[in-house]
Amino acid sequence: MSMESQTEEIKSRLDIVDFIGQYITLKKAGINHKGICPFHNEKTPSFMVNKERQIYKCFGCGEGGDIFSFVMKMEGLDFLDALKMLAERAGVQLKARDPQLARQQSQNKAHLLNLNRAVADLYHQLILRHRAGEYARQYIARRKINQKTVINFKIGYAPKGVNHVRDYLRKMGFSQTDLNRVGNPENFRDRLMFPITDTLDNVVGFSGRALQEGQEPKYLNTRETPVFYKSKILYGLFLAKNSIRKEDRVVVVEGQMDVVSSHQAGIENVVATSGTALTHEHLLVLRRHTNNIIFAFDNDEAGFKATVKAVEMAWSLGMQVGVVGFPTNLKDAGEAVEQDAQAWGKMVKDAMPAFDWLWRKLSATGVSSTANKRKIAQTIVPLVAQVVDAVERDDYKRRLARNLGVTERALEESIAKINAKGEEPFKPVGSKQKKVSIWLKLLALMHLLPEQIGEVQTVLKGKIASGKVADVYENVFKWYNKPKSERNKDFLGELPPSLAQEVVILATVIEGDGADADVLKKDLKAYLEKISSNIKDKIKADFAEKIAQAEREGSIEKMKKLLKELEENK
Repeated sequence: MSMESQTEEIKSRLDIVDFIGQYITLKKAGINHKGICPFHNEKTPSFMVNKERQIYKCFGCGEGGDIFSFVMKMEGLDFLDALKMLAERAGVQLKARDPQLARQQSQNKAHLLNLNRAVADLYHQLILRHRAGEYARQYIARRKINQKTVINFKIGYAPKGVNHVRDYLRKMGFSQTDLNRVGNPENFRDRLMFPITDTLDNVVGFSGRALQEGQEPKYLNTRETPVFYKSKILYGLFLAKNSIRKEDRVVVVEGQMDVVSSHQAGIENVVATSGTALTHEHLLVLRRHTNNIIFAFDNDEAGFKATVKAVEMAWSLGMQVGVVGFPTNLKDAGEAVEQDAQAWGKMVKDAMPAFDWLWRKLSATGVSSTANKRKIAQTIVPLVAQVVDAVERDDYKRRLARNLGVTERALEESIAKINAKGEEPFKPVGSKQKKVSIWLKLLALMHLLPEQIGEVQTVLKGKIASGKVADVYENVFKWYNKPKSERNKDFLGELPPSLAQEVVILATVIEGDGADADVLKKDLKAYLEKISSNIKDKIKADFAEKIAQAEREGSIEKMKKLLKELEENK
C-alpha cells in the first residue's frame, strides 16, 4: 500500500467534524460546523469545518486544510508523526517498510529526534550510574529529588569533557552536521540536564542547569531548531496532560525544577515554559486541555511583571485565571515543595483570582495618594479591558472603582480610550494581524444586502475618521448614490482587489450559515450599533483628554466649551 493510499484510508475512517470537535466546540451552521478558531485569538467564531468535503477553514487567520494539516498545526507535528497518530486513531496498520515512507523518514526530523533521544539517554545514564555524575547526584539529593522522579523525567548530567557527546554520537551514526542542526549538545558542559519533549514524548531540546557557583548562565537552553519551537513547547506537558484534563486546570511555573518537585509531591498538572517568556501559542496549547489556568511564577519583581503580562494574555483568550500568592519567605514553587509539599498543594488549591491578586500586590503601598491610584489604574485598567466576558469585565470595573475611590465613569473613559486605540481597520487574511475587523464584516453584509447601504450611509456618514476605512466606505457610498444605470454590478469594483476578495469570501461564509434576509438585517443593525458605540467611546476618550488638559491649564472657559461640545455629541 502506497503512502497516498494509506492517508486516503485514514481520512475515510475518520470524520473531521468529530475529530476537531475533540479540541474545540463546534456548532452546526448551515452546511458547515462553526467554532472559535484554536489557532488565533478571536471572540466571534470564524472557524468552519465542512463535513462533506472533510476540510476546515478559518476566515479570521487563513488557516485551512484537511485532518492531517489540522493535527500538524495543532500538535506541532510533521507529516509522519501526524500520519502515525491518525493511523492509530483510525485503526490503520502502516507498512513499516514502505519505500516512500522510509525515504521521507530519512529526510525529515525523525533523524534529529533520534539524535536528541540518544543524547538524552547518554546524559541519563551518566547521572544514574557513572562516577562523572556524582556531583549532579549530590545536587539532586540536596533538592530532595528521588531516583523515581529522576527516571520519570529522564533527568541527566552533561559531562565536563568536550568530546564525550561527539564521540558517543559518532559511534551511533550521527555526524557533526547533525549535532549542529539540533543546537549542538556539546555546548552543555557540567550541567544538570532536563530533556524537553513534545506531546508525543519526542525529545526536541534540552535545558541545562548550572551546578557550580558562578557558572553562567544559570540555565542554558537549546536554541530553536527544526524540531524545537520555544514559543509552543511547554516543559512537562506530556506527563501533565492527563492530570490537567482530570483536574480541569493547569499550573504554570517558571523552571524545570518547579515542575519536577511538584510532580514528585503528587501535584501533576504543572508545566513550565521552555527557556522563553509565556506566549499566546503556549496558552493556545494549554487551552486545548483546560480553560482554567493558575500562574505560579517566581516571587520577585521579574516574576510579578511576567505574571501581569500572562494574566493579560490569558484574559484576552477568555480563560479563567488564578495566581498563587507566595509568602515572602518563599522564592518559587520548587522551594515551596522542598519546605512543605502539603503546603504547596494548599497554595495551588487556594490560588487567588487574578484580579484579587493584582489588587493585593499593587495596593500594598497604599491607595490614599493620587499618584498611587494612578499607578494602580495604569496597570490594571489595560488588563481589565482585555477581559472577554462582559459581566466579568464590568464586575472588575466596579470593584476597581470602589477600591480606588473613583467614579466608574472615569474608568469607563480609560477603558474606552484603550479600546478605541485597539480598533484597527481592515485586517485581511494572510496579514500579520490575523483578525477580521468589524468594518470588514459590515462590508460583507452590505454586499449581501445592497438595498441596506442607504441606511448604513445615514448612520455613518461623516462619523468615520479619515484614513483607509473612511476612504473605502466613501467610495461605496458614491457608488450607491449613482443612478442604477450608471453603477457597476456591485460595489466590489470600488474596492482594492485584495479587500474585494476578502469581502466575497466572508459573504460566502455568512451565506453558508443559512441565515435569511431578516437575520442578516438584524446582524447589520447590530454591527452599526457596535461601530456607533465605538465611535462615541473614542469621542468621549478624546474629550476626556482635552478636558483634563484644560483643567491642568486652569482654563475654565475652555473646559465649559468642551463639556458643552461633549454633551452635543452624545
